[in-house]
Amino acid sequence: MADFSTPVRIPRAALDQLIARIDDAVGEHKVALWLHEDFPFRNLDPITSTAIDFSGIELDDDPLEVVENLDQLLYFAFESAPRTIIASWANERDPDLEKEAIERVSAIRQGMPNLSNLWRTKNNSLVPPLVEFSYNITREAEELPYVTMYVAAARIDASAGAPDKSDISRVRIQLWPSDVRILLRELAHMWDAHLSLERDPDEEVTDDQDQEVSSP
Repeated sequence: MADFSTPVRIPRAALDQLIARIDDAVGEHKVALWLHEDFPFRNLDPITSTAIDFSGIELDDDPLEVVENLDQLLYFAFESAPRTIIASWANERDPDLEKEAIERVSAIRQGMPNLSNLWRTKNNSLVPPLVEFSYNITREAEELPYVTMYVAAARIDASAGAPDKSDISRVRIQLWPSDVRILLRELAHMWDAHLSLERDPDEEVTDDQDQEVSSP
């Protein structure tokens, strides 16, 4: 069960190390800032269990659980919550946490520039960002298995910081094995040619469909 006060209770030195390591991983595209249409908070989703370097961080808690419980503090930090709101939230849990909660929100706000940029970019995106992805497999006798895939996208509600359900687009499609192979090919190309930090920025892209659009 989530306990969003956990990041306020752990040693401050451990939190400072943790947010620095998380922000490095965000900058390396190893941790996603994930939204879900049915939940009010965004959360951090490490791509793998080793995406964040936890070495040398002294914690009694499972570091991944601490990451999972950062949702509330991240919301306070990057949605510019006033001190009074943070204090009220902390007092509902433990009055002794008030000062520490305010200080830790400030530390997150100042110490996570990569995450702050990603948060702001998703907030201001003209094209609705992804908020849901799921699938299920269907197998029928003497038939090829196929995938029913569900994708949803929505702009961010400026007041709530969550997906705006009045402005959400949903699509449900079926994919057969060859369709999935094509998607894998195209996504791998998109990553290798355009998004990976390891790609050569001077490498020429020759695909006709590849177009880079600069923001005004």
